[in-house]
Parts: sequence; structure tokens; C-alpha cells
Amino acid sequence: MDKDLVFIVSAGRTGTQFFGTQLGRIIDDCVSAHEPDRYAGFSRATWDSIRHFGFRQVVVQRILRRSGIRHLTQQYLAGRLTDQQATHSIHEQRDHYLRKQRASLVVESYYQWYGLLPCLRQAYPRCRIVGIVRDPRAWVMSLQHRKLKHALGRFARRLTPELAGDEEHLARWQAMNAFERYCWEWKTINEHIVSSVNEDPLARLYRFEDLFRPGDEGGEMRSLLTFITRFDGRSYDFTLDDSVMASRLNASGKVQAAWPDWPSEQALALHRICGELMGELGYGDEPAWRSRIAAP
Repeated sequence: MDKDLVFIVSAGRTGTQFFGTQLGRIIDDCVSAHEPDRYAGFSRATWDSIRHFGFRQVVVQRILRRSGIRHLTQQYLAGRLTDQQATHSIHEQRDHYLRKQRASLVVESYYQWYGLLPCLRQAYPRCRIVGIVRDPRAWVMSLQHRKLKHALGRFARRLTPELAGDEEHLARWQAMNAFERYCWEWKTINEHIVSSVNEDPLARLYRFEDLFRPGDEGGEMRSLLTFITRFDGRSYDFTLDDSVMASRLNASGKVQAAWPDWPSEQALALHRICGELMGELGYGDEPAWRSRIAAP
């Protein structure tokens, strides 16, 4: 395939929609999309998906749970697909779409790739992979801000310890409240991302807060853009528009850090579940936070 490919993955709530909608404008000869095959009811997004992928893949097979990256990720994590089978399914679900794009560089941002990164590398050996992580304290609040519910029923197909093969948390899942389940989801998804990125020379990990830091003049964002626009034998020019960055900064500022006001049991719950990975990623060094989670 004579295309240069970039896949941007996260646990969600990290600006992936921004990358999907803006990178095609920022980078020359590039098309970018956020969840290009998503089904969103009777909406323009759904019709765009059908136009690119066909009614059978977007609607019929989605209803039958035979298509969609979310479904594929969960089947793979549950051990129901081998690496070879998952890689084959990735080709089935993406090759036609990628080939029909007129731009030479195709960027897809979709958080559900998190569980398929080794197979994604097998499917497209030259692709660039970007993992984006976010402070779990802000990530959990962002979910609550949107009033997302973790236990939405079986049709929501959310990640669970059963699917992830996490026996420790499966045993206590029913006793865990929604906040604790959010924390577990952050930990589980980001463990997959960090592990895969660390083992992949063509992948990079970025922190959401560094990419969209006020007053940084886009320094870390320029690093990301440089990484995804340099391929062997081909590179792409890009222009980082300050007004675009400002609009994303304004959007990300809607959910303010609220952890200083959390009850002690909430701070301790997040630390218990997320603390190890949180520290590895450089979060939680504030003296006030350390005091909150200190042993009584």
C-alpha cells in the first residue's frame, strides 16, 4: 500500500477528536479522521461511515457484532482471536478505506485501537503509532463531566475485568463503585498502550497536558507533528496554527482539576488502582496530592 499511515490511540478524553478533525488541515497532503467507521444513529457521521466502508460493515455487521474496532479489540483481549486472525480482520476492515483516500498521509485517531497495537503493527509495518495519556484525576472527572455511565448494559460493550482477563478486579467488580471502575479502566487501557509503545521503535508516547500546555507555543505538539510527518523517503510539511491550538486549549479547560476537594476515600481509591502507572507517567508529584494519599 503506497500510503503513509498514522494511528493515534488513547483511553479517550485526550483530544483524539481534535487530531481527527484538525491534522488534515495542519499537514500537507494529509487526510485525518476520528473514528472513521463509527455508527452514530441517524447522523451525518453515520452516513459518512457508510460512504467510506459500506452499509454492511457499518450497520449489518456491527449489529451482528462482527465488525468495528471496539468489537475486534474486545475479542482479541478475551483471547477469542489469535494475532493472525486479528491482523487479518484489521486488513478486512481498513485496507479498502485506506486505499481510496487521495492523500498520501492518512491519520486515524481512535481510542479503541489500544488493545490491538501489536496486531496493528503486524498489519501495517511502516505505520507511525502515537499513544496519548492523561492524568487519571482529570480523566475520571472528564468522564463524569459528560455523565458517562460505566454500567450501561450489554449493548454498550464496555471494557470489563472479564474481557481483560483481570481476575483480581473481577472478584471485586460488583463491590466497586462507578468511580473505582473508571479508575480501573484508565489503568487497564493505558497499561496496554504504554507497554506496546515502549516495545515499538515506530511509536511515541505523549502526555495530553504537555501537548496542550498554555504558553508552550506548541513545543510538544510540534514534536508529535514532526514524528508523524517523517517517513523513510517521504516527509510532509505542516503549519501549526496558533488559533487552532487556542481553541483546543479552551475546550480542554472546561473540566478543571477537582481532586483537592475529593473525599479522602476517593483519592485513596484512585491511588490504589492507578498509583503505580500514574507515577511512571509523571503524575501525582504534587505535595498536596502526596499528603492526600499518605498513610494515616
